[in-house]
Amino acid sequence: MKLIKALAVASVALTSAAANAEVFLQNWKIDADGALGAGAAANVSEFMDLIGASYIETTPNPTYPAFTFKDAGAFRVAGLDGTKAAPSSAEITAVFTGTGSGTLNGAINFNTTSTFDMYSDTAFDFGTTNGTFGADNGTKIGTFQLSFGTGNVDPSGIPNGQLTLKFLATSLLSGYFFDQNGIDLSTKVADGLLFGFVTTNASFTGNPTTEVVSEIAGELYQNAFGAPANTNTPPGDFYVSNNGQYRWSVPEPGSLALIGAGLMGAFGIRRRRTA
Repeated sequence: MKLIKALAVASVALTSAAANAEVFLQNWKIDADGALGAGAAANVSEFMDLIGASYIETTPNPTYPAFTFKDAGAFRVAGLDGTKAAPSSAEITAVFTGTGSGTLNGAINFNTTSTFDMYSDTAFDFGTTNGTFGADNGTKIGTFQLSFGTGNVDPSGIPNGQLTLKFLATSLLSGYFFDQNGIDLSTKVADGLLFGFVTTNASFTGNPTTEVVSEIAGELYQNAFGAPANTNTPPGDFYVSNNGQYRWSVPEPGSLALIGAGLMGAFGIRRRRTA
């Protein structure tokens, strides 16, 4: 069997029924503990940096190299704008569980049943055995349903590449995220608020930590999908270390969207044509 090498970011353009112009949100704000509102929140010029770990199992079918997969992961915000420290009042963490299908040397696609939950955690215990990997034991501040997730698969080498996911917000707790004018983004959920992230480096982990094995595979994956194979033998099953970004963008003049930084080149301001 050959190994999966890369999940390459696909260029995607969001469209809105209200308009077809999109710009990235800049100088937005995050209040990590939700206690003080926009006036005391940290300013984010463009994006939040993320890190995390995932466990993935693939299942060949009779038409292999086609395969299906199951994916479970945990993430935290590690910094802002690539140069600034993460907020000090609480950790922003998240857990993801998803399924999908793909082909070696072809496309990979996630199913829209995949979910992403975000938390504010004042215990700062990400990477521990508290809760699940210390990622889901804080205050849940957002729930999201996948609307799009894709990439490409190269059949050579080991898993190491990129992936873009985009989610529709089903709920967002007030007091945590604000636009540049101090408007709470939880008020925009009904407008079709979207959230997404890109992993700019998803690297195979040959020697995962005890906590990653017990918490990501042994707890998060098992609760979602049943007992894992847990042999760490690509391409059948393997652990991945992730890093990447979260970014907001605004389809004007309607709904808001949070897009992975890897989609930067897909967007420009495009004015609606009139007859």
